[in-house]
Amino acid sequence: MRNHFDSEKIILLELRREFLEIAKTRKMKFLLVNIQLFDSVTKWGEYDHLARTISLSRNLVQKFSWAHVLGVLKHEMAHQWVYEHYPQADVSAHGKEFHEACEKLKLHSRYCSTKVELASENPDFLIEEVANPLIEKVKKLMSLATSSNEHEASLAATKVRELYLKYNLEQADLGQKSDVAHILISTGKKRLSLIEKKIISMLVEFYFVQVIVVHEFNAKTLEYYQALEVIGLKENTLMAEYVYHFLLRACKSYPGTSMKLGLLDGFAQKLKGQVVNHQPQEKALIVRAEAELEDYVHEYFPRLRSLRSSSRQISSSDYNHGVSQGQKLNLNKPISEKRSGSVKLIG
Repeated sequence: MRNHFDSEKIILLELRREFLEIAKTRKMKFLLVNIQLFDSVTKWGEYDHLARTISLSRNLVQKFSWAHVLGVLKHEMAHQWVYEHYPQADVSAHGKEFHEACEKLKLHSRYCSTKVELASENPDFLIEEVANPLIEKVKKLMSLATSSNEHEASLAATKVRELYLKYNLEQADLGQKSDVAHILISTGKKRLSLIEKKIISMLVEFYFVQVIVVHEFNAKTLEYYQALEVIGLKENTLMAEYVYHFLLRACKSYPGTSMKLGLLDGFAQKLKGQVVNHQPQEKALIVRAEAELEDYVHEYFPRLRSLRSSSRQISSSDYNHGVSQGQKLNLNKPISEKRSGSVKLIG
């Protein structure tokens, strides 16, 4: 059994590996630094250029996801970059040079400010409350999906698809990378199931997002697990996150892989039936937007992992029953739950 010091040593070695990997991936040259953990009730991290040391909070490492840890690590690396490349700049400031470094590091905007709010871990599905007219419309339409009138429910689902299609046509130019959002879905698994892979393919096909599989280190177990990074416009990533958890919950109600696959294919057939016909110029715009999103993903995270499906014995009767049930599925839970987190300074 590992003691506390052995565990911290493994975590520090992993942080050093991440530091080197980030620098290599982003093609940025850094002087080697000492990375240490420290106890603080006011800070997530800090960079000391005199001691050439990056310090991260033990509380951060022990209580939050590895994605948050890496976000803070990159923040401190941005400070290091400023000191090493702009010696006249204030290394502790979050000015122009600092934000240039954040852009080079592809650091999410939530980690680029002085104060950072981090959401604690919660195994239940969470979606951020967004003050956005599109999301508000979708929430109201989804409430109609509970209607006992099948025609009314189908019209509501079709209207949701129309809204998202219109939104993506309007926002088709993804050249402004600040418009692109990232959501990390932790699975807690070392291997994804066939069902999870199927759901991922549906998200990419119907919800205007790209999904990549990443290895996420867990500082509690000191092991790696697979996680999903959902990338796209913010509204699309929120919808895709919701659909992922919705379909996983739906599949748990049915026994066997055959029925689960049938359920997903039935739901996919329903979505395909809701696709709105659009003009050739609109199709071209969608194709261009999807290509630009793919380019962004490859630039942001060049080492992609592909999903490989395995062969399975499928029961045709169970599969067909699943298809019929999937065609009855409605996304009937509104997007309303809030994330709550802890705010601390970041040096």
